[in-house]
Amino acid sequence: QFDPQAALKALAAMKSVGDKLGLALTRAVAGFVMDDRALEMQGLLDAKAALELPGVRQRVEPCLLEPNEHTSCLFWRPGVLMNEREGEELLGRTKVLATPLLEEIIEALYVPGASRRG
Repeated sequence: QFDPQAALKALAAMKSVGDKLGLALTRAVAGFVMDDRALEMQGLLDAKAALELPGVRQRVEPCLLEPNEHTSCLFWRPGVLMNEREGEELLGRTKVLATPLLEEIIEALYVPGASRRG
């Protein structure tokens, strides 16, 4: 199970985190689980920004096109992080950012094999 407080504590203890998208998604999901809307939204905004960094989009898109071939690149195993109701709620909040790729990533975190691309 995902322990948001433990995840945030572990992140705070790190000197640097190279995976800006993973860091942002961890914060967004932790905020969602802890009902901390400010942390959740900051994580989503940081994830949106991370998708614009060189190489990030190219690393993540194959995960969405062929999720069974790339099980480790979506940060958590799809379908175990949250139930469908929770995932739909977080996805709805993500839609305000109008970033389709981020929406696909959020959807893939709770629906195994989810992608609107195929």
